[in-house]
Amino acid sequence: TLTWTHLAAAWEPGVGVHFYVDGVETFEPNTNTIVKTADHNYLSLAADGFGNSFSGSLDRVRIHNALLTNALPGDLIDSVAATPATTYASTKVAYNFNETSFPANSAVSPARPTLASAPTLPLLSSPVWTSDTPTGLPGDFALSFLSETLPIRQVVTVFGVTNTDLTANNTNYSLEAWIKMPTGRMIFEREVILRTDGPAPRVSLSINSDRTLHTSLLGNTDYTTTVHLPNDGKWHHVAIVMTNFSRVVFYLDGIVRQNVARNASVAFTSSTSTERLLIGKESEARYFHGLIDRIRISNNAVTNSTLDFPAVAGQPRITAQPADAIANVGSNATFSATVTSGTTFQWTYRANLADLTRSPIANATNTTLVVSNVSLASQGFYALTISNAVGVSESYGARLTARTAPGTLTQLWRIAPGATNPSGVVIVTAASDLERGMAYNPVTDHLLVASRVSSPLAKGIFIINAADGSYIGELNSVPSTVVGGTIVMTRIAVADDGAIYVCNFGTISDTNPLKIYRWANETAEPTVAYMGNPPSGITSNQQYGKNMIVRGSGTNTQILFDSRTSIITLFTTANGVDFTPTLMLEDGFDYGFTGMIWGEGDTFWGKQFAEPLYQWTLNTTTGIAPTTRTYINQPGDSFANLSFNTNRSLMAGINYTATPYSVQLWDFANLNQDPVLLDTATFSTATAHTLNYGNVWFGNTNRLLALIPNNGITAYTITINIAAPTLGIRTNGSGGIILFWPSSVTGYILEGTSSLTSPTWNPVSYSVVGNENQATVQPASGNQFYRLRK
Repeated sequence: TLTWTHLAAAWEPGVGVHFYVDGVETFEPNTNTIVKTADHNYLSLAADGFGNSFSGSLDRVRIHNALLTNALPGDLIDSVAATPATTYASTKVAYNFNETSFPANSAVSPARPTLASAPTLPLLSSPVWTSDTPTGLPGDFALSFLSETLPIRQVVTVFGVTNTDLTANNTNYSLEAWIKMPTGRMIFEREVILRTDGPAPRVSLSINSDRTLHTSLLGNTDYTTTVHLPNDGKWHHVAIVMTNFSRVVFYLDGIVRQNVARNASVAFTSSTSTERLLIGKESEARYFHGLIDRIRISNNAVTNSTLDFPAVAGQPRITAQPADAIANVGSNATFSATVTSGTTFQWTYRANLADLTRSPIANATNTTLVVSNVSLASQGFYALTISNAVGVSESYGARLTARTAPGTLTQLWRIAPGATNPSGVVIVTAASDLERGMAYNPVTDHLLVASRVSSPLAKGIFIINAADGSYIGELNSVPSTVVGGTIVMTRIAVADDGAIYVCNFGTISDTNPLKIYRWANETAEPTVAYMGNPPSGITSNQQYGKNMIVRGSGTNTQILFDSRTSIITLFTTANGVDFTPTLMLEDGFDYGFTGMIWGEGDTFWGKQFAEPLYQWTLNTTTGIAPTTRTYINQPGDSFANLSFNTNRSLMAGINYTATPYSVQLWDFANLNQDPVLLDTATFSTATAHTLNYGNVWFGNTNRLLALIPNNGITAYTITINIAAPTLGIRTNGSGGIILFWPSSVTGYILEGTSSLTSPTWNPVSYSVVGNENQATVQPASGNQFYRLRK
């Protein structure tokens, strides 16, 4: 028997969701729940755009911006069938559906008329035509897919494609497209340009979240590349070419950028005849955002001469792009490009890579540009525009970074890949992903390196003397305790009190939980500080363990995780041993980081490839972490696995632009301006590492410690050659002495010692008073010496 039922859900911040059936509360509120901020302005009744449509009848649909209940006093839910409840001041939508035909209007202002789905959905779910094309010619059009995240995804489906047998010609085939990606923070998941449909293996062409080219033989092999699409808001031609089913060649803008051997043994049979072609989609989780034009699929291996590039035949081509440059202030920087043809040349400048306007540089009219007497104002992006009778082409924007050269990184010691302990056990491997990270213990001045033999088997956590790189030992391991996850151990971190925390990695679920292990110190046995699925019942497909940062001590210890969405998880403890998660939302960034670290106060930093560096502020009251600062240009797209020294306002990280990779040191003394590059140190080993793990840590003294998987560990001495501000001294009138310097000068440590003969410098706390940094000290017998140190 079909009967009418009243359903209601009421959200109470800090408590959870109250569910009602026919006016009776029937479900316990979920206290581990957060509300995701709305990211669109569509209201959909009876469907959510993901195949979860409602079958039945609806009446009296209401939405209130208030906590309604089923009892007086207060506003009541509309649960009495014969007596419709009145609307309230908090009522935002009230559909009574008393109209005889659409549109149906809301009973409260504004009317918000509803529309039937049949004529409306095609307008929302289909891409639109745009005159923004690679050629820029009149009468030329391209497809524009949604540039915002909406519940309705856009895709073009080509039916009846039964004659595209990619097994012909010895399984040579080519996939090509012109694409224009939106700039900013738009890539949350791998975005698929096209995918053939039908029996597996199928093929697809896509862009990863870090803007690298990707192709899949679904049911066969995935190929992830190191070919980055510039985040410049311009049209680019992408192509993958399968040659004799043995090699995959990746093209970007007409140039071979990577050539990968196909090692899979699975055959690509004629059962792959395409039944459908999907443009802008692979699955319900992977869509495309941006512009697409000129898609081509060939059952032969195209070459440079037969690619659909350039956009217009005869258009001048750039065969070698200008490269990024780092130059000391006062020196010169040189950019050059190689071109096939062209009658005029003009170098241009823009402050940001995706700026729509650019300024021509005077007298810069050949293929080489020299920027003389570099200053901080010279930083930005330089590109060469070439033209001929057919058209105009522009090179990639090459970044110029000015280095003030007051800071130096000098190698102190190094552990090479393959190094062993005295027993012959390898402590730093030469395999690409066997060490995902290391941690610095400020209590013992030791490094802790978490390693494994092969996924998912745990190997051990090795203890290294941070002062000289010597091997000390290994943490106690209990195999029955340290087990589970896609990878047993990834990130490791140490709290201020020396307690050690290690996490596993994977896409978690109730049956495959996140685990955080804790060692009270370097001689303790491990315990499980947390095991569970923080977003259980809220959302799925959450990936934990790429990053984990820890701060505080004892009951004030905090652990912070990112995920593959905008959810971050803060773990706190009441006893210093067991931890409880609180889910929060960080504002605007919707994918996991390639680097995450605590900042000053209640802030943290996050970075993803091809994206700016962001700083957020934790707000445990609202459950939201709003963006505090954004650094668009510096430290650069490939900067990752960062560390921040709050006392000295220094940031360090790994630059993965090209091998050999390098460690960079940046000055963040003025947080309201772009940071300044102090120095770059190149790793001794030059082995590519596609997973982009590793990390850096500042040591107790002037040390910087860096791990790059399969490239070893290197320690550096930091020397800052900046003239320190004058340190003033005066009495306070009460027998004390005040040390002071201008509050406008930031990033310095005040230190004191009792002797200049083999001195031991100890930090001295200070605070801002008016326009000064001040420290009050008491005179003591003997000498007292103080200094400021960057």
